[in-house]
Amino acid sequence: DITIEVIGNWIWCSGNTYNYKDILKENNFKWASKKRMWYYNPDENYKKRSKIELSITDIKNKYGYETIKQGSKTYAIA
Repeated sequence: DITIEVIGNWIWCSGNTYNYKDILKENNFKWASKKRMWYYNPDENYKKRSKIELSITDIKNKYGYETIKQGSKTYAIA
């Protein structure tokens, strides 16, 4: 009931994440309230420069994405 996607070099988690919120917080994930998803950015010094709000679909189209886990299926990135 959770979907994990790599979009660009960020990791995004969506779905029923309430049960995993403490684990996500411990692993430095942050909550994106407008997208209603958790995200992790490996670049701790990242600062958004543009004021343009992109939907998650726009971000996927711009940077490409790969689904790692969706529901009970798990995939690996080689």
